This record gives sequence, C-alpha cells and structure tokens, in this order.
Amino acid sequence: MPNVHRARLKGDKGDVVVKVQHPGVQDLMMTDIRNLQAFALYMQKTDIKFDLYSVTKEMETQ
Repeated sequence: MPNVHRARLKGDKGDVVVKVQHPGVQDLMMTDIRNLQAFALYMQKTDIKFDLYSVTKEMETQ
C-alpha cells in the first residue's frame, strides 16, 4: 500500500505527486485479510455472537 504525497519542485517548477512504495506490505496485508477471513468463518460456526464489522472498522483506523 503506497503513500502518496503532494510536493512542489524547487524553483517553482510546478506541483508533482510522489508515490512511496514499501516492499512486502501488500503480501503482509493479504496475509492479514486471509487470517481475518479464517477467523470470521470460525466465528460463524460457533454460538458466540461477534460483531466482525466493528473489528474491521477498528483495523481501518489503525
């Protein structure tokens, strides 16, 4: 997941967009999503009522 920043070139050459990519982050995120999906499937098979949506919203803020 890249970070995107707005910048201005020296000497008033205009605005640019700088995209900073971090190697391995996408793989890590996909692992997290797969783990969350496995957990959600497990919770569906139990009698435990669990609000997975609230968990994902909390993760979104992190």
